[in-house]
Amino acid sequence: MIQSMTGYGKSEKQGAHSSLAVEIRAVNNRFFDLSLRLPETLEPLEEQLKRTLSTQLLRGRVKMTVTVNGNPADPAAGQTLNWEGLENFHESLRQMAGQMEIREEIRLEHLLGYPELWIVETTETDLKALTELLQSAVAEALQELIRMRRAEGESLHQDILSHLERIRSDLEKIERGAAELKKNYFAKTRQRLNMICEDMELDENRILQEAAILAKKADITEECERLQSHVKQFCNFLESDAPVGKKMTFLLQEMNREITTIGAKAENVDISHIVVNIKDELEKIREQAQNIL
Repeated sequence: MIQSMTGYGKSEKQGAHSSLAVEIRAVNNRFFDLSLRLPETLEPLEEQLKRTLSTQLLRGRVKMTVTVNGNPADPAAGQTLNWEGLENFHESLRQMAGQMEIREEIRLEHLLGYPELWIVETTETDLKALTELLQSAVAEALQELIRMRRAEGESLHQDILSHLERIRSDLEKIERGAAELKKNYFAKTRQRLNMICEDMELDENRILQEAAILAKKADITEECERLQSHVKQFCNFLESDAPVGKKMTFLLQEMNREITTIGAKAENVDISHIVVNIKDELEKIREQAQNIL
């Protein structure tokens, strides 16, 4: 089943001396684009995290934030207030209040919202435990994000199928209309020649030849068959567990090319109206396919 590129996952883990929270957000993007926000203590793990996320998520614009806090109830945690960070945070709040003309006084509860309030002094043993907490939290957050991707993928699957069914139905109408056009080419050719030649005697064989030439030029059988084949292939993509978003985008370009050719060759008002409907359905699918992994 297809997956969306949009998702969100969060996990919180409590250790002996500190707690850790991981948030991962993902939206659609042509490639894998990662933004990481890590505490200084965990920065050595950045490359490892990038490999893990790129392997699991494959595509999308991904933002991951990791916050670490000491446990105030545990005096062994070796934590101190981040005074420098608090001062910078306080100044930022003051500037923001002035810029937005907010007269409210900055209070202690505002400063307690600073995400890096505590600096946790870690030993090598603490860092190992923190790394294990991080790996567990990342795995859990990723699972939640992927579940959300799959759930949205199911919704996209059903919606795109409904568009494809309308395209199939419209294409059948085009094929029936094209069959009627073929039957009428002889009569239309005779009528045109009569208007041009007036009372001149017309060669029936010549009329048949002209009608056959016109019918061949306007024949849309191959285009209809290719479009039907593309629709079938698109349905197969919808059932795939592999990433198919890029393939869908390419196939939609081919489908647009076929329906444009059908509209140009058919020279029929009813068929032209149906062509417009199909193009509209393809555009709706294209917008949704941009968010498919």
